Amino acid sequence: KIKNSGQVLLNLINDVLDLTRIENGKLELEESDIDLTALVKDMETLFLPSVEQKGIALTIWQEVADPYVHCDEGKLQRILVNIINNAVKFTPAGGKIIFFVTEVPENDGTSEYGFRIQDTGIGISKEFQEHLFEPFTQENHNARSTYNGTGLGMAIVKNLLDKMGGTI
Repeated sequence: KIKNSGQVLLNLINDVLDLTRIENGKLELEESDIDLTALVKDMETLFLPSVEQKGIALTIWQEVADPYVHCDEGKLQRILVNIINNAVKFTPAGGKIIFFVTEVPENDGTSEYGFRIQDTGIGISKEFQEHLFEPFTQENHNARSTYNGTGLGMAIVKNLLDKMGGTI
């Protein structure tokens, strides 16, 4: 219990520090060439034990012709981990998560890549969606004790995507 509590506190501190760096413009991108196929495999490896333990089906669907992209791999991993972690956290046993990765070639020889995580979790009401990316907000106040959330994950995702020129 002490080890788990310590990890929860460490994650909370790291989230607050990350959000502070982002909001103060101190976050720098470290771009390099990466292999999306390997990144997606890493996500599967990371989440497979938790989805199996909860009895959730995880499906990965990729439609990518050129898996090599230039981006900040660490920030992209952080975005995907936060979103997939929410899907695992809020999807009950017997549910499913589908992780889609797509590539849409552009006319200028580049491509736009998309990531979509679909789940059969508890969902988000239309009314709350406009507040989803605000720090320390959660739709249901009981969710904090039930799902151990801080309401920082989606705020971090939004800010990282803004910094990287992406959308959510």
